[in-house]
Parts: sequence; structure tokens; C-alpha cells
Amino acid sequence: MKISEAYDAPAEWVKLEDAKDRVAADFVIVYPPDAPLIVPGETFTEDILLDILRKEKEGLTFLGIRNGCVKVMRG
Repeated sequence: MKISEAYDAPAEWVKLEDAKDRVAADFVIVYPPDAPLIVPGETFTEDILLDILRKEKEGLTFLGIRNGCVKVMRG
């Protein structure tokens, strides 16, 4: 799926722990180094979720996570 298709698709916000096996509808970017951990159209795998949690514990900043929620495609 193209990034633009997933980004423009109907979406909803879900808790990070409920995002496993769901398709991202927005970017999750960690800063530093300002790199995407997931892009629209990719599936939130257990490895990606664990990586996000690990980086949160390190005190890094994220774009695309709001109040512990991420944007995923409806479905």
C-alpha cells in the first residue's frame, strides 16, 4: 500500500498496546534522531511496539503518539 493511501484512509486513534497487527495511518517519529519508526501503510508488529516502549523509557520524544495513542486505519 502506498503511504498516501494509508495516510488518507479512514482512521481512528487507539491505545499503543491495542495497535498490534493494525495498519498505521500516520508516522511515528522518534526524536532524536528524528527518524520514523513506522510509516503509514506499515503494520504495528510486536517488535515495533517494543522498540517504541523501549525508546519511551529512555525519555525520547515522539511525533505521532498522542496521550499514549497512535493513528491506525479503521478496519
